[in-house]
Amino acid sequence: MRQRDAPETVGDAVARAGEHARRAAAELTRAASALLDAFALAASERPARRDPIFAPLAGLLADLERLLAPDDGGEDLIAQVVSALGEEIERWEERAGEDAEARAVLRMLLGLRELLWEAGVRGPQRPTRRRPAQPERPAARRARASHA
Repeated sequence: MRQRDAPETVGDAVARAGEHARRAAAELTRAASALLDAFALAASERPARRDPIFAPLAGLLADLERLLAPDDGGEDLIAQVVSALGEEIERWEERAGEDAEARAVLRMLLGLRELLWEAGVRGPQRPTRRRPAQPERPAARRARASHA
């Protein structure tokens, strides 16, 4: 393994860290694609890109992999991919209420978004959807009343 020169400035060190993070995120995306293929093959005996349910997610991961490839300066593409990931998460959240397989896909998408966030891949901030308030449980109501 070749040893690189030590960075001269903080900016150089941060730039190098960013490049390593980008490459790691690209590799993570490849791993997520492979897991999605495994999931699709187990569920439908077709790779994800040829399965009507998994094809949109496979395409999203392929776009993300291209985006994260070294020497790709596509900042606009980052915003598009992160936005598309957010839309996919919303779509799978709706399906996950009744479908266990959709919950598994949703968990993978949420994990991918979290890993991208940790790697510094962020798009424009979108307002989060507010979920309907859950009714308060009787035990919580009693506990709150006893502290008052």
